[in-house]
Amino acid sequence: MTLYGKDDSEEYKKIKYEKDHPNFTEEEEEEEFGPDFIELTERVTDSDDRISKIPRLEDEQTDKSFLGNLRGQLESEEKGENESDDDFGPALPDSHKSSIFRDTDTKNMIKERKKCGYEAKIGGKTEKQDKSNEEGCETLLEKIGLPNKNFYEYSLMHKAQVSHVIASSKTGFVITASTDGVIKFWKFEFNVNNTNLEYVKGFQAHKSEVSDIAISDCGLFLVSISFEEKNYKLYNIVNFDMISIVNLSIKPGKCIFVESFKKEGSSGYILHPKIAISDLESNNIFIYSSNKEFSQDGKTIPKYTNHKNALASMCYLKNSNIVVSCDTSGGFEFWDPDTLLLPAIRERECEYGISFRYKIETDLFELQKSKCYSFGMAVSEDEQLLAVYCSDMKIRVFNIRMGKCIRTIEENISVYNMLQNDGSKNSNKYKIDHIEFGVRSKVENDIKNTKEISYQTLCFDETCKYLIYPCILGICVFDILKNERVAIIGKLECGKRFLSIGLLQIHCPIDKTHQVLNKSQITGSERSKHINPAIICSSLDSNRIYVFSKHLPLLENGQVNLKRDIFNEIPSEEDIERQKLIVMDSKKQISKRIAKNVILHTTKGDITLELFGNIAPKACENFSVHCFNKYYDNCTFHRVIKGFMIQTGDPTGDGTGGSSIWGKDFEDEFSPNVKHDQPFMLSMANAGPNTNSSQFFITTVPCPWLDGVHTIFGKVTKGKEYVQEIEHTQTNRHDKPINDIYITSTTAIF
Repeated sequence: MTLYGKDDSEEYKKIKYEKDHPNFTEEEEEEEFGPDFIELTERVTDSDDRISKIPRLEDEQTDKSFLGNLRGQLESEEKGENESDDDFGPALPDSHKSSIFRDTDTKNMIKERKKCGYEAKIGGKTEKQDKSNEEGCETLLEKIGLPNKNFYEYSLMHKAQVSHVIASSKTGFVITASTDGVIKFWKFEFNVNNTNLEYVKGFQAHKSEVSDIAISDCGLFLVSISFEEKNYKLYNIVNFDMISIVNLSIKPGKCIFVESFKKEGSSGYILHPKIAISDLESNNIFIYSSNKEFSQDGKTIPKYTNHKNALASMCYLKNSNIVVSCDTSGGFEFWDPDTLLLPAIRERECEYGISFRYKIETDLFELQKSKCYSFGMAVSEDEQLLAVYCSDMKIRVFNIRMGKCIRTIEENISVYNMLQNDGSKNSNKYKIDHIEFGVRSKVENDIKNTKEISYQTLCFDETCKYLIYPCILGICVFDILKNERVAIIGKLECGKRFLSIGLLQIHCPIDKTHQVLNKSQITGSERSKHINPAIICSSLDSNRIYVFSKHLPLLENGQVNLKRDIFNEIPSEEDIERQKLIVMDSKKQISKRIAKNVILHTTKGDITLELFGNIAPKACENFSVHCFNKYYDNCTFHRVIKGFMIQTGDPTGDGTGGSSIWGKDFEDEFSPNVKHDQPFMLSMANAGPNTNSSQFFITTVPCPWLDGVHTIFGKVTKGKEYVQEIEHTQTNRHDKPINDIYITSTTAIF
């Protein structure tokens, strides 16, 4: 009988022994075959002749195994990707490589596990399990096409407090207004790898504060009004131009466009859209059109007069041609802007519109019963749901067709206070630092008595299943069907109380005649090109707009972008000083995270390390935080080579696991001031350039060939005898100690 083309040999005897002894272990191998056999197998360098208990991935018999399934899945996902064959950790010079390299199968296993995002087990739980709630929220938000990060990517400036933010997913334009009367146009280019919001043009539209702005259904027109000026101004968004100024006889309060672009016979709408504007000093709502001449007294202008008090908010249902309005006493009205009467009844459920004849059949008296009013409204794309943000800090969701209130969302501080103190796991996604929560609670109490409360807006996503609105913790995503908060965006942004929000999800292309294509015309391939959503929002007492996307505020090298607050306006001295303090504070925080010394408490003895924080700050920060968080506790020295080095830092214990404190590999840090020219140097293990994670090693001899390959970030100052004792321990053919030696705990000295 032959094996690998050889006659009966020691290899054949070993395989036969393994077959007859299923519970064969490494210790039995040493006792049965003795040191001579181990030395013999270590000298075998041909991968075809090597005897290993690790199954070959290329073997057809292992296709159904865990590694075989992984390989098949990853090859289908990453077909054609070139992978580096470097080992994870330092290597001896070429003349010694045959004695320390893992076999091809082991290296393949490492690559497969790294590619599939293998999570290291720590204390019986995985890192993935520890972050399951956060990752679950991110995954959900990504599936429904919403930004999924807890930090805004960048911010842009106005010169004064930003009061209004509106966005059009059809054109990709974002319009912002501030309390100094300035209106700015921004363009968001939808690209998977690009989330830049580009400034297009600005107008000093009004001499005083902008009281309201509205965008047309087609996304091509904008109207703005101011409390202090008796006129409205109409803009062509695509041409970035103000096309008309129409004088009014009233003091304007709120405004909306009230003629659908899809409505039959509305070709004149392209040039002369109809606009509904409320009178701040009466209960009237006037219908204006820029192509008609009106008398200055306003007597010939169509107006709606059924409200009892001044208007608080209103919205327009384009498919139903219905205006929904609410006054300051909480009175709700549904009316037709053409007839100024109750809209026609639609009996069939498939039709847009309402099915009730009298308000007594509905819940439209709900706000009056609660003695509150609505300062913000949002309509779902299918015009089935109407959400109103009320002055009693409750959001009520109505079924438009029936006029019934189907959901009431409590947004009082008491609700979040209970969630903050709730001990259940489901409430973890709502919890923040207790001190920060106290600060936000005070801000929330103060905002109720200010005009800024009316700056708050809300919107539905394109699926019409999720409601997005600002809250005390950030920006809340609420599932209407399940009646629960599913995620909080921007929860970790300290000192921010977001107000007005604009959501961008689908960017429909514009043809030469500036006609916007319907979403139904977008093919699957086109839709995949526009999958980078954004939420643009304002904040209390801030002159900035904040952009949330699917990207964290990180630079290409993985560092936090401290300049994410872009100065697109000439900053004030206060802004400059604030930015300097942010940068200085960030540097101090980083320096506080780097320990001066670390003590590794091992089963052999204590090893004291001095860290080179000025030479390799990222490696030192990563190592220090891991030590402080007890990440290395119970980690074994999984790779020990006499006359070379000892390696550890992998919680899995097999040299394939571990991650950095940032959750991804970080770059190398080389310096001519430190070299591997003496023993007992502390360096990062890697699997190639810029692949540092958590594993590290300590050299036991000078290793000049490692210079420029592995990052040196410290050295041993005490306990060198314990390093040498570990170095001389007996190992198997994979350079792993036969008797485990591990780090019991770590002490970081800052």
